Amino acid sequence: MLYIFIGGDGRALRASATKVLGAQHVTFRPEEVSEERLRELIASQPLFDEAPAVLLEYALDEPPAKDAVVALAEELSDSPRTFVALASALDAESKKKLMKHADELTSQEKEKKERAGTFNVFSLTDALA
Repeated sequence: MLYIFIGGDGRALRASATKVLGAQHVTFRPEEVSEERLRELIASQPLFDEAPAVLLEYALDEPPAKDAVVALAEELSDSPRTFVALASALDAESKKKLMKHADELTSQEKEKKERAGTFNVFSLTDALA
């Protein structure tokens, strides 16, 4: 199974990923992700326990890791192991390819803070007058 969470807010992404991952998971950083490593994870299966889920932490932000995930998206989706990929942003071409095979692709927009208004420097003097 393949879940992809895209967005600017790291806390919200991690919260969404934690719901899918559960307690037992393995985390890989972008520099640790390669096609060979992903193929090993797809093929390996523990004998007695359930396979731990795999968190690909911001692997879709780095070109070599992103290329590996996109190339193996179909195999990752068909695997009995759960794969969760986090990304701060994703280009349209990669997103389109991943949407075909991902069980869930969620895009979260970063919340923008609204300014209540501008502060008038002279409001204090106006109040005293």
